Amino acid sequence: MKKENLLSPKLHWKSVRQWLPLAAALALPGLAGAQVTNWVAYNDHTRGTGTGPNVSTYTITTADTTTGGPLTNFLSGSLIEPDQVGVTISHNGHLGGYNGSSTAPNAGTPADQIFAGKIDWVASAFYFGQSPYTAHYTITFTNLTPGKQYAFRGSAVRGNSYAGRWTMATLAGASSAKPAHIPGTGSPASPGIVTNGWSPFGDNLQPGLQAAWNAGENRCGDVIGWDEIVPTGTSFSVICSNYQIATTTYPAVGGGTTAAGNTYSYAFGAFMLAEVDFVITPLTLVREPVGTNGVVRFRPFSLSVGVAGSSPQYQWYKKETGGDVAIPGATRSVYAVAQAQLSDTGDYYVTATNPSNTVTSATVHVEVIEDTVAPTIVSATMHPNFRDITVQFSEIMDTNNFIDTIDIQTDPEINGFFETYRWTNNGTVLVLSLRDPAVPGATYTLSLSAAVRDLAGNAVAPPDVPFTGWVPNTLGGVVFEVYTNLSTTDNSIGQLTNNAQFPNGPGATFTLTNLNTRDAYPDDTHEGYGGRMRSLFIPMVSGNYNLFIRSDDYSELWFNPAGPDPAGRILACREPGCCNAFLEPGVAQTSAAFPLVAGQGYYIEALFKEGTGGDFCQVAARLQGDTTPAASLTPLGGNYVGFEFVPPGLVGPLTIAQQPANAQVEQPAPATFTVAASATPVGPFVYQWQRSDDGGATFADVAGGAGPSYTTPPTTVGNDSGDQYRVIVKSVNGVLTSATATLTVVPDVTPPRVLSAVGGRATNTTILVTFSEPMSAGTAEDTANYEVIGPGGLAVAGAMVTNGNQVVLTLSSPRTPNAAYSLQVTSLDDLGSPANRIDPDPTVVPVRMIIELLGINSPSWKYLHQTVLDAPPCLDGQPWTMPAFDDSSWATGAGIFYANRTNSANQPAPNPAALPLVLDAADPAHTGVLTVLNLFTNAGNTNQALTWYFRTTFDYPAETNGATLMVRTIVDDGAVFYLNGARLFDVRLTNNPASCTNFSNSGGNQGWEPAITNNTAPRVLALDSLLNGPNTLAVEVHQSDMASSDLTLGVLLEAEVPTLSAGRPKLNHTFDSVAKTLTLEWTDSSFVLKSAASLSGPWNTVGTGASPQTVSTAAGTTFYRLEK
Repeated sequence: MKKENLLSPKLHWKSVRQWLPLAAALALPGLAGAQVTNWVAYNDHTRGTGTGPNVSTYTITTADTTTGGPLTNFLSGSLIEPDQVGVTISHNGHLGGYNGSSTAPNAGTPADQIFAGKIDWVASAFYFGQSPYTAHYTITFTNLTPGKQYAFRGSAVRGNSYAGRWTMATLAGASSAKPAHIPGTGSPASPGIVTNGWSPFGDNLQPGLQAAWNAGENRCGDVIGWDEIVPTGTSFSVICSNYQIATTTYPAVGGGTTAAGNTYSYAFGAFMLAEVDFVITPLTLVREPVGTNGVVRFRPFSLSVGVAGSSPQYQWYKKETGGDVAIPGATRSVYAVAQAQLSDTGDYYVTATNPSNTVTSATVHVEVIEDTVAPTIVSATMHPNFRDITVQFSEIMDTNNFIDTIDIQTDPEINGFFETYRWTNNGTVLVLSLRDPAVPGATYTLSLSAAVRDLAGNAVAPPDVPFTGWVPNTLGGVVFEVYTNLSTTDNSIGQLTNNAQFPNGPGATFTLTNLNTRDAYPDDTHEGYGGRMRSLFIPMVSGNYNLFIRSDDYSELWFNPAGPDPAGRILACREPGCCNAFLEPGVAQTSAAFPLVAGQGYYIEALFKEGTGGDFCQVAARLQGDTTPAASLTPLGGNYVGFEFVPPGLVGPLTIAQQPANAQVEQPAPATFTVAASATPVGPFVYQWQRSDDGGATFADVAGGAGPSYTTPPTTVGNDSGDQYRVIVKSVNGVLTSATATLTVVPDVTPPRVLSAVGGRATNTTILVTFSEPMSAGTAEDTANYEVIGPGGLAVAGAMVTNGNQVVLTLSSPRTPNAAYSLQVTSLDDLGSPANRIDPDPTVVPVRMIIELLGINSPSWKYLHQTVLDAPPCLDGQPWTMPAFDDSSWATGAGIFYANRTNSANQPAPNPAALPLVLDAADPAHTGVLTVLNLFTNAGNTNQALTWYFRTTFDYPAETNGATLMVRTIVDDGAVFYLNGARLFDVRLTNNPASCTNFSNSGGNQGWEPAITNNTAPRVLALDSLLNGPNTLAVEVHQSDMASSDLTLGVLLEAEVPTLSAGRPKLNHTFDSVAKTLTLEWTDSSFVLKSAASLSGPWNTVGTGASPQTVSTAAGTTFYRLEK
């Protein structure tokens, strides 16, 4: 058995300016080394009298919620810079309680030594995770510095001899880390910390990333920890969950049970995060400060310096007559002054120090001049309550003398005018509250006397500004549309946007007061659906805004920073996973800053796909300069999304440019009606089609009729002819009802036709026949009306009508692989009265089949990967995608390809002891890795190859006319695919042309896209470069960043074809990964199998030459072909 012990690598804490005192204060048991701690932060789950100073107390109190905010440096008491390192804590699933009884660890134990004087252990038990044991408690650290390393420690202590309450901790979002768990000491003894290697309890734990401890007792002070954590981006997480293992099979761990008695788990009641430099490098100046002249008094200015090296500690100085003066508090790389004074004129420099050396910057000059420029009014915006007016100024105003020196009036006059006022945004925004409401839509002029002045005493100019009362929003607020009956396992956004319902056929529509789906679905009972929220975002103050999205599961936020037109939307940010809080800028879930104008409307749209579990999508915004932590933001709502009222003129008057036209169709064809709405400027529209079956006396809403076009179900003369249709169109600025269109249905006199017969893979025992219209079940389900023409004498054993115009035929046995079949259809009628017989009768059509061009474990790949550190391959400018390119020097391997770095300097990725290495234990048949690639890195994991190259050939044995080429891929992170030298498609890599230095747009995953297991439709490819016969597929796979830790490529390429080409048999292969053999077989016995060491020959007969032949793959590269 293996237990983590004190030999695990640990930290030795030092500060830069106070090395010995802080080493004593922060030392952990058994730690040694020569590292520098830049900062350290602690969090106490429940504040109490024992909670130390400078310790945060972010606490979850309610199930399925999120909390968090910035972290404080325990050493200095200030927020951690440069970008305010933060933490979010979220919970999903069962919650037993958040302030349960708990006990402090025994004195002298590891947990006591780390957290003594900082954590109050009383009533800090957060217990969760009862059956079905799916709950989790996630701590996510945000705004971390790329290239830095971090250390984490956490513990929970319930006490009271709860031997069976075990918790598993998982490190996520780190490209590398070293376990640093510390077993407790004293009595009661620690049962040990379970990791992979302590068999059987740790057999299913991820090596290095997961550990379990008995949080139910733990007065011995077990501590969970990792050192040298390198985040994959700017954040990483530690997740607590219920640790389960069957006690009926294994004895209890250390005398305690771990399953039947594990009713609860306990999340960390205390945790610590530190930024640590494990290797101290000397400091060097990489960017000098730049001085500035003409800084206007009361305006901000800043000086900054760039320093490379370990843990620089800064001090800015100003040269004075009596000597250089250290500026109090100026101890960061940026020295910022919020309101410059004339006395700030002078010369400045900065020093940076670490234990290795000190560097001093050049001296620069700052000149501050008097403010003589009059302030201006940027905007005056009425609130939808008709009582508040937000007045924004161009600079900070004199708020102290405001009330006694000004006169405020409106024209036309509002009785009683203003009652109260308040200043916000650091004195740049004045909010006036009226005693009596303004009139909706009325335009006023706000007059401010010249006594309204800035800090320098300059009067505002001009003193008058217009504002307008808001008008009713006929959309009502946020439009939330729901699209149901989607997958519960595939949460890609394509499940929503590629669905036939989207966007014009939602199953339900709601009007919300804010961008928060919890207003419509307050619980988690809705599964397998997608949603769209859309509205206008109306800022009340001009400035730069970041947008935020959070959801369960995947979501995207689209935004038009230029105005209200949906056509101008761009992807602002996205939630690629699940369940985060709103996160600080610098992550995928948060947008860049957009400059926006107060009182203007900007189109905003959130799309999300919900699988199972939690159930929400929320959107927030924050003005730059607002210090509210991202995790504390609330969803945009009220006047910010135009709930009930909007400023007039955001969009133009609504008009209908094209009315619905009358339609005549032949039974049972559907009819389509279309309307064209317009407005200038344009904004979002909402449609609702209505139908009348009583000559227009009454109209009722049509389910799913929520777009500019509506298509009816199949029609009949008796039920639908004479019905009338119209559409109600809404915009922010009005509602119109279209003219009425009449539907005329005439009898069906057109014979039905067979459109296609699709057999799919040869192993299928069904054929799907599609007709031009719905068919009579009486004739369509008569098996005597069908004949399968082809090898094997197959009979039709069953026939069933589905979707009206389709029939599923069940065959007596599967078709022969790669053999051509046709289907004869006889004596079938449609639903006409009288019925129309199929034309021609009989009809013979080819049975379309799916053939495999490249299998998941195809052995024919050539690949080029890194063989030496600092020498990554780069084929920019070379014709490596062309069929004639010489790849004979490349390595040969079989898919799936995989690499995962060792995090050791100058080491390639290790070969597993045995292959295949399964990426997904739940789907071993489709995720077996057969080739492991090199992935070199340096000691800091910052220098590695970005691009890998792959080539393979396949034979296409059919005509391209009428064919469909289909692909599924596993790509981590991004890739570009080429067919015969032409770019075919890309995955998360849009650079065109692509270069070996390009990063992918985002990280990938190790699952099939689209998924294989749930029958998701594959990606359909263009046929432009597909050839009958040999084809070359080339792929370049790219990393998402320099620190990306793994790489994956898997390809499944298939084609649906009407028939195979005559004279070109398909050479099928089966690879045995254990015996390392390849079995080749074909159906046409007139062909002989031959092999050669190169394409130029000589070609020799393999064995007897007859099908099948089994050959060894150990001899190296060998080419095979069929000859006749």
